[in-house]
Amino acid sequence: MNNETFALIVGGGPVGLSAAIELNWRGVPNVLITENVETATHPKCNTTSSRSMEHFRRLGIAKELRSEALPADLERASAYVTRYCGHEFGRLKRAYADWPTPEIPATISQIVLERTLRQIAESQTGAQIHFGWKLESFTNEADGIVANIVSVTSGERRTIRARALLAADGAGSTVRRALSLRMIGDDGTDPRAFMGGTMLSYFIRAPGLTVASGRRPSHMTWIINPEMRAMFYAQDGRERWGRALPGPEREGLA
Repeated sequence: MNNETFALIVGGGPVGLSAAIELNWRGVPNVLITENVETATHPKCNTTSSRSMEHFRRLGIAKELRSEALPADLERASAYVTRYCGHEFGRLKRAYADWPTPEIPATISQIVLERTLRQIAESQTGAQIHFGWKLESFTNEADGIVANIVSVTSGERRTIRARALLAADGAGSTVRRALSLRMIGDDGTDPRAFMGGTMLSYFIRAPGLTVASGRRPSHMTWIINPEMRAMFYAQDGRERWGRALPGPEREGLA
């Protein structure tokens, strides 16, 4: 690991990895650290937007990412049902082909997206991608920052000097807290009928679920009935799903 660099990137999710790929593409020295020892293992985002795909196209990696997306024969549509194996009362197709953009959104699980971005980032000449390293603190100096980092597996400590610090370490950002920056936005308490309140996320494998439903498969399924609300997001188009349910305090529709 280089002890001096131009940019220190903290966070190895889609934003941090994309930043590393971009900077290496431009020939800008950088080091990426993330306290995670591996890429995402639980579903998070399920679609990469057109604008992001346009950036990936500029970097020459859009086709590679799109090849890892959900199978092309899985209909990009939201199915609205009473139960996953119940009655379907509506379906909204995603007419991406009509979008005025050189790159339509990519329906790709963040589990796959992060894994692929990491492979691309690590394959670049001069790449400095270091999983399992945590930012403990940093200080501002006249010509940049000095960061103190530690290995989450061995406890080894190092110091990195950089001209710039990129905070890509998520909602609980160590960098944001150190700078006393307040996080703003939806805090999950908004009493909207479907998406409001705390939602619990599950990653499930159910090989026979699609056949048992008796419905034409889609990449998204919304379950709506007087007793509950839930969402299913296809992760591989076959047997794995991300499933979101309301938290204990909000079991029914508002």
